[in-house]
Amino acid sequence: MIIINETFRLLGADYLLFHDDTFTVEILSDSISFLPKEYALLQFLYRNQNQSFSREQLLDHVWPRETPIDRTVDDHIYRLRKKLGKYVHLYEIETIRGRGYRFFVKEKRMRVTSFAENPMLQQKTRELLHTYHFLGLGEQLVATITQQQKWGLLVDEDYEYLSYFAKIDVQRLLEGSEQSFQQRAYFLLLLYISLTKDTMKALGFCEQALRSGYLPPFRQTELPINLLSFYIKTNQIEKASQNLKNCWKVAREEGNEWLYFILVMEEVNIYTDQSEWVRAEKTLNELADLLPYFPGLRERGLWQIQKGLLTSISGNEREGTLSWTKGVEDLQRSQFLPALLIALQFTRYMGTKQASLKTVSKLAEQWWSQLQNKLGWEQYLDQVEAQLAQHYS
Repeated sequence: MIIINETFRLLGADYLLFHDDTFTVEILSDSISFLPKEYALLQFLYRNQNQSFSREQLLDHVWPRETPIDRTVDDHIYRLRKKLGKYVHLYEIETIRGRGYRFFVKEKRMRVTSFAENPMLQQKTRELLHTYHFLGLGEQLVATITQQQKWGLLVDEDYEYLSYFAKIDVQRLLEGSEQSFQQRAYFLLLLYISLTKDTMKALGFCEQALRSGYLPPFRQTELPINLLSFYIKTNQIEKASQNLKNCWKVAREEGNEWLYFILVMEEVNIYTDQSEWVRAEKTLNELADLLPYFPGLRERGLWQIQKGLLTSISGNEREGTLSWTKGVEDLQRSQFLPALLIALQFTRYMGTKQASLKTVSKLAEQWWSQLQNKLGWEQYLDQVEAQLAQHYS
């Protein structure tokens, strides 16, 4: 057991921990509640600290597609200052005459301790995060990264971006510097292709990224696998099949069990799309034998969704809908939301081809709309496209 004393916990005093689900912010050992727009304004200013913003800029970022007045910003700044009042020695939202406002940290404490910089601790933490990712335990992965940030521990950049990706926090993925684009690119590509209506344009970005060789090596391996379902969706079956063969070659060379699971699932998708029901059912049943090796909700959810589709197609719509719904719920609980989006997209696509999938296709539309309203990704798609076009056009 690792025991961290209170002195160590206070060393991250310049760090604010935001909780999007409750609109609360942790400062030291305190938790402060905000109204939604207060929370959004503070989060934006904090993420862009030391930068000044005019009232018009703040209105555009925090109140997009709304028509508040300039006074709205002033009122919210006043409320933020009041709620942060006991920490005025640490933080300030400064009024810059003629320009607007900026947030800055007055007294930065030591960011990490020698304990936090301990190589063994960093190695063990990374191994733990890798295990959570491998097993599809998204909730545990996000919680561990959150605790690292809270305690002032160094967070591996790739896993930090992975946590944003898992939650579909598009804004955080967009905010990185040009120097960090290589680490962010993979996640931006997958989010864009999962969310945009122009799948062909998104595939073009992805293929250009692969040709450039700019992605980290392990992302260069994973991206083609993630594109398989989108080749199916755009009726590029030959390309999907060839890509699948290439991915199998890489998976066997690396001896990667997780890639094996995902590739077999993609085989089921291809068989399902091509109406090869017997092969799809047989392959899915074989895949069930691997589920005990992947106890996380992600793989189980993907399997249940595919089982639901095939069961509905075979004529048992009630049982198929129950299985499909259970799979969707598992994926949502896994906190690997991109996997859920891709599964919803495939369900909607198959619903256009199979009348027997009318019920689950309608449910997929409802789930998609709920997630879209909750996460608000549409407002960021143009920015994602612009960043990708800058590098991959």
